[in-house]
Amino acid sequence: MSDSWNYTESPVLYPLDTGRLRRVIETAAQQASWGRPMQAGQGLGIAAHYSFVSYVAAVVEVAVSAKGKLSILRVELG
Repeated sequence: MSDSWNYTESPVLYPLDTGRLRRVIETAAQQASWGRPMQAGQGLGIAAHYSFVSYVAAVVEVAVSAKGKLSILRVELG
């Protein structure tokens, strides 16, 4: 990795903590009730990122209509 991956913050002081990232993902999933039954045409997606010495995750609940129109129903952040 280049020296700029941590946005000039010291990787010694602020190393990537995969355990912390996992807890952020688990928190977002729990808040969104990940694993619950869903209606046909609905689903959940999850994304996580480490940037600027911060850990973030989001779960997005979506629905697709019979005509293929995508709607965002809910977003939970962790």
